[in-house]
Amino acid sequence: MQRTRLQKGIAVVVMLLLLGSLLACRAQPTPELIVVTPTPRVIVAASTPVVPTQPPKPPAQPPLTVSIIVDNTDPGFTIEAGEWGTCQDGDCGGVCHGADFRYAEPGCTSCRARFDFKVPTAGEYDVWTWWPWGEDRATDTLFTIVYSGGHSTANVDQRNSGDAWHWLATLAFDTGESASIVVEGTATGYANADAIALTPAGSGPPSGPPAVGVPVIQYFYSEEASTKGCYYLHWDVSEATAIYLNDEAVDNPGSTEVCPEETTAYTLRAENPAGNVEQSLTLAVGVALPVVSPSPPEQPVAPPEGPPAGAGFRRIIFLHHSCGANLIEQGDVRQRLTALGYEFYDHGYNGDGLVLADGTWTGRNFDVPDDNTNPDGYAAIFAQPLHDPPDNTFSYLMQYDVIAFKSCFPVSHIESDAQLAEYKSYYLSIRKRMAQYPNKIFIVVTQPPEIPNDTNPEAAARARAFTNWLASAEYLSGHPNVFTFNFFDLLADPSTNMLRADYQSDPYDAHPNELANRTIGPLFADFIAQTVRTYSAR
Repeated sequence: MQRTRLQKGIAVVVMLLLLGSLLACRAQPTPELIVVTPTPRVIVAASTPVVPTQPPKPPAQPPLTVSIIVDNTDPGFTIEAGEWGTCQDGDCGGVCHGADFRYAEPGCTSCRARFDFKVPTAGEYDVWTWWPWGEDRATDTLFTIVYSGGHSTANVDQRNSGDAWHWLATLAFDTGESASIVVEGTATGYANADAIALTPAGSGPPSGPPAVGVPVIQYFYSEEASTKGCYYLHWDVSEATAIYLNDEAVDNPGSTEVCPEETTAYTLRAENPAGNVEQSLTLAVGVALPVVSPSPPEQPVAPPEGPPAGAGFRRIIFLHHSCGANLIEQGDVRQRLTALGYEFYDHGYNGDGLVLADGTWTGRNFDVPDDNTNPDGYAAIFAQPLHDPPDNTFSYLMQYDVIAFKSCFPVSHIESDAQLAEYKSYYLSIRKRMAQYPNKIFIVVTQPPEIPNDTNPEAAARARAFTNWLASAEYLSGHPNVFTFNFFDLLADPSTNMLRADYQSDPYDAHPNELANRTIGPLFADFIAQTVRTYSAR
């Protein structure tokens, strides 16, 4: 039995060994197949780094190759707070970027102006600003750049630099980012807001300001003064940095009295960096001047064939009181404009109402609130809603293409600086409303001066300051559809700022007399026609 068990045990061991060998032989081909198969080594990635040295970047957008510039006359400029004046290029020293610049009075620390811009492509940019040099500028004007990275500020000495691009910062902007630059007033001088720019970092500043054209002499003429042998010279020039009368520097607009002892030529010369223009007139001593006929010519000039220049601005309305009515009637304003191909309507007191272009009195009125055509009255009119059909004064006026409006002589008795500032504030609100209607032309007609019996030198000087401001670039610049006919300047004695003696009919009546209206009426009509041509050309 033992032998049998031993034999069985040996047989089992042998069988196990044979089975193990067989299994080992069958397993051999597997690793050989793995080694020879090309699959693991034919992967394309085998020829590229398995682990990249840096994360992949999205495709870069083309870099900005031109500068971004926002001027104070562009839509991207906004007055946030305070009163910012406007000064035309050359009028306040230095060289503007564009036609003008804005400024905050010294001490207006609450004044804020903002330039908005949008960055088309991500990257680093140099940020610049431009302002005209002047010795009265602020020495610490604060510029704050507001962007996605936060706020970046710079205090800029505008007194000891200017007339060039001034670097503010180098900052990184995102694609499509909207950013802004805020300029604040200060106590150290006039803070200027003129233009800002962005250029690719390291590329330098933009080119200088765009070139302006040569000056334009709006008018230069003479008229007899009350003193025998003397004359008043009047002028107004735009886009000038310097103005000379017979080589002597003069203000603009301006008037002066001259008393030549012999026939004398007077030359008005206006200059700016683009060039200069001149206009001359001669006062002939000993030669009688032609007398202006008080009646309309028997054969008025025939209207030109076809519509006048600016035919889209044919219908004119003039809102006024009695001085305006006299100017129209005695100065042949309606006849002159009709001859030029325009339709001239006017509206006096509510009791007088609307007069049609052919001179017909309609008996209808525009319901002027309280018949008030003082600055506060006009501010109230221009604040009225625009309705169609019209049911208020503003809506009636807006039925016309050209809207002219005038206050009367009581406005020239300005009793205090506070009242002068109030008048200006009214006209700033009026200007804001006028700017909303670029399809209309607005003509501010300044009020006539007062007579000596009804005012005083201080009040008259304020009246002069008010009308000069209404006719200045500070009020008009940046508002191309707003014009000013300085009626006051044509009527006032430059030495007193009151109604000239030869334009008075009575020491106690401030209405300009027939001589004044005959003299100025044609100027007013021609000014309206020139205004239409000027705006139409723009």
